[in-house]
Amino acid sequence: MRKPLLIALLFPVLYSTAQTVTVSGNIVPGTYQEVQVYRPSMGFMFGSLEGTYVEGSFTASGKFEVPVSITGPEMAYLQINDTSGDKSIMLPLILVPGYQPRFVFDKDGHFTVSGKGAADNRELTMPDYDSIQSFYGDTLPMRSYNYINRITDERKRIFSQFVSAHKDVSTDFIRLWTAELDYSKASTFFGYRTNN
Repeated sequence: MRKPLLIALLFPVLYSTAQTVTVSGNIVPGTYQEVQVYRPSMGFMFGSLEGTYVEGSFTASGKFEVPVSITGPEMAYLQINDTSGDKSIMLPLILVPGYQPRFVFDKDGHFTVSGKGAADNRELTMPDYDSIQSFYGDTLPMRSYNYINRITDERKRIFSQFVSAHKDVSTDFIRLWTAELDYSKASTFFGYRTNN
């Protein structure tokens, strides 16, 4: 009786142990010197100022590797910085236990991805809320609110088209991006109201 009880009690602990996802790839050698994965503290990428950076390694030939320890699906950013600090590549990542995405970048920063998890880590370009600052000083919130709604609708349209075109994305990809899109709208409006 004790053995089955012990197994039943330890199963959640064993099941939830961290696994390492290794994000690796190649980039044109000589230009870039730093690679890291940014993990936001709240699990959302947009507007997150707190989080941790997992440092990776570069070789002289442009190969890089970043081992990231995770306990479940999460969204993060791959960030590759150049030697001057003026240029960087940032792209969203979907990390799931068992994934091992491998990126190959060209000289312009465009990439192909292969390996387990490649379908969830293809390039998905979304518009930003960059022009929100043009509304600073505006005492009536409707113009900024309409702008945020317009950009959010565009982001959701792009996401919907992406999912329709790529039937092989996982449910984790859909769940994480849906939460990110919802959070980004609220975060942008709150940030605007706080900074205005």
